[in-house]
Amino acid sequence: MDRITAEILCKITDDFYAAQAQSFSATRQAPWEGWERVLDEVGLHPATAASLEQGLFRNAAVPFTALDVGAGNLRFFKYLREQLPAEWQLDLYAVDNCDAMLPDEEALANEMPYVRFEKVDVLQRLIHGADLVDAIEAPACSLVTSFGLMHHVPGMALRADLLDALVRMTAPGGYVAVSFWQFMQNEELAAKALETHARILPMLQLNPTMLDPGDFLLGWQDEAPGPGTIRYCHSFTSEEVGALAAQVQTQAEVVARFEADGRTGDLNQYLILKRL
Repeated sequence: MDRITAEILCKITDDFYAAQAQSFSATRQAPWEGWERVLDEVGLHPATAASLEQGLFRNAAVPFTALDVGAGNLRFFKYLREQLPAEWQLDLYAVDNCDAMLPDEEALANEMPYVRFEKVDVLQRLIHGADLVDAIEAPACSLVTSFGLMHHVPGMALRADLLDALVRMTAPGGYVAVSFWQFMQNEELAAKALETHARILPMLQLNPTMLDPGDFLLGWQDEAPGPGTIRYCHSFTSEEVGALAAQVQTQAEVVARFEADGRTGDLNQYLILKRL
């Protein structure tokens, strides 16, 4: 994929979230089922976390640190606070380009004082070759997550750059957890994506030969296709997830790969890595 195409796709997605922040956030309130297994895999499930007496996640004198890139309306951090022992101190860092989905400043300060939000255009930095690590003011964290972002990243090269940055922002011995949307393996969603993409593509000044297999332009609810109502999404294959994991194998080892979420229990594939 060339840079011009990547820029167009990112602009489409930026416009979507700017226009649909509130309606999108309203549909993204409940935690994903896969998050429970993520916490299990990294040793943070309440049944195991409460019994840990030493190691990275159980030092009462040091706050537990986590970074969520593409944090949206902070629902993962809300879920994390609910799941972890109440006595744990948390120092959480949230990064996103759309701050319109956040609670207002007063509510954020009162309800989630342990969260520090930073507005960063992750995709633009990746496209222009800037190091994402330099843009985010957070220490190396025990847990680094990115849920619902990777499918908006155009091209395998940029996705590899993002995963590399997530690993480098993780403390040695810490964990990275990333989700990969695989909507094309769901018959109903695949049919809808194909139909919507075919309808939207002619409306855009976009060379279709520059798109990669698995790239789609999707609509939103019952809105008519147009600026602010369409978004770029990539549907991942298992082979693509494996290839991305291989890109960082000298820095992190694969702890788990599994499918979860949605009515069929397989709309997302999760990759969990442990920083070496």
